[in-house]
Amino acid sequence: MRFQPLVVVLLLSLASVALGDDPHCCAPASFSFRIESFTNVAGAPNAQIGNGYYDEQQGSYALVMFGNDTYQVYSLPTGVYVVNVTDGTHKCTSIQCTADVPCFQRYCTNATDWNYKGLIIVGTEKASQWTMSGHPGNFILQMLQSDKTRCIPIAFTMARGQTAESLEYAFTWWSNLKPASIPPSLFVPPATCSHTRAERSVSDLKRDHPQLLSLIRSVFVR
Repeated sequence: MRFQPLVVVLLLSLASVALGDDPHCCAPASFSFRIESFTNVAGAPNAQIGNGYYDEQQGSYALVMFGNDTYQVYSLPTGVYVVNVTDGTHKCTSIQCTADVPCFQRYCTNATDWNYKGLIIVGTEKASQWTMSGHPGNFILQMLQSDKTRCIPIAFTMARGQTAESLEYAFTWWSNLKPASIPPSLFVPPATCSHTRAERSVSDLKRDHPQLLSLIRSVFVR
């Protein structure tokens, strides 16, 4: 089965960032950074994703490099901020949570409750216009708690496809987010959260997180 040249980026790392009206509002203060490169399909743009871990009350930060473009993505309780930093201008695009235009499909959140799930769909910037979701070049941010408790959310990347290999690649990325990669000084997960076992296959995920797997399939497997 051939993958569609669509990069689907699912991410929630943790960041301590304050945003305002300043065009440089999305500049991170400090963060622990790691990066992984991948190619979705032959002929498709290369992509990279890096995650920074912070306080879950403040929000998440990630750096996404797609083709020749680089984006900084910040998801905060007040909204989602996407910055195209390709040319160094750091222009900030914000998507605010409102009743009519929610940041998340069906769900939004507030400053004290991170137990939510939903989709944030963001298109790549072309001629200063954000393209609609569903076209090649877009990426989707999946905000999803890793458990019913307030745990460190999952983060992984995958190409849209219908094969088990595409899902397994996603879960391999997820399994790499183990506690050792998170500086204790920046974030200490709640005692109720268990991150000791890494899901390394579709069967592991299906057994341990059937609802998550069902959601992933319903959203990304077409």
